Amino acid sequence: MDLDKESLPVLGFVIFGFLVGGIWFFHSSKGRSKEERTLRFRKYWSYALIVSLSSLFAVCGGYLWLGYISVLLLFGGIELIRNLSIGRSVQFFSVLGMYLILGIGAFLSFSILSPKLCLWLYLGIAGFDAFSQIVGQSFGNTKISPKISPNKTWEGFMGGLTYLFLFSGFVFSFWGNFSWKCIWILPIFGFLALAGDLAASWIKRKVSIKDFSSILPGHGGFLDRFDSFLFTLSVWTFISIPLGVFREPWN
Repeated sequence: MDLDKESLPVLGFVIFGFLVGGIWFFHSSKGRSKEERTLRFRKYWSYALIVSLSSLFAVCGGYLWLGYISVLLLFGGIELIRNLSIGRSVQFFSVLGMYLILGIGAFLSFSILSPKLCLWLYLGIAGFDAFSQIVGQSFGNTKISPKISPNKTWEGFMGGLTYLFLFSGFVFSFWGNFSWKCIWILPIFGFLALAGDLAASWIKRKVSIKDFSSILPGHGGFLDRFDSFLFTLSVWTFISIPLGVFREPWN
């Protein structure tokens, strides 16, 4: 286990944030029906557990991170196989082939990327998804791809990108400097996260499903929750092999 002690304050901040958010969540649920409170409770705390555990595995690094990624890829692959039609062989094998290639990249992250980088990627994408959704629902009008994902808007994307800049500035203050390299790397980060989400939405449109499964309360399946992350992690690993600047952009 390669515990990254410099990342522990960030992990502590994440856990503290969810606890404070839980208090607000408890008060905001008053006056709602019992069924609605139960659904909101399950969704919030399951998300808090997912983010906290994912962040912990990233901080630990090494074989714990490898095991964590392997579990995500395994369950994600099972969800794909269950939902794709073997009768449409071209679609079936092309999608699984792409998933295998991406899986190799995500798998290699344990030996290519540092625990800091993996933590930054995960928390950055989790926040990017959340803020894109919040800003998109509140102010979004310009659709990115109406046929694939009608709820995705450019306003939401810019909201998620704003979060990335603020979050990265906060995190990099623990590890180094928010240098000029981050200015052009962060938009790449955002577009990769968006591409992963759109790719998963395209597959769901093709097979006419809303979620890949219902294993995660309030979130759907593993691919519904981790699509952007696995895609970005994989591509980031591949481009980090020849381009070392992507391994520690805060230096």
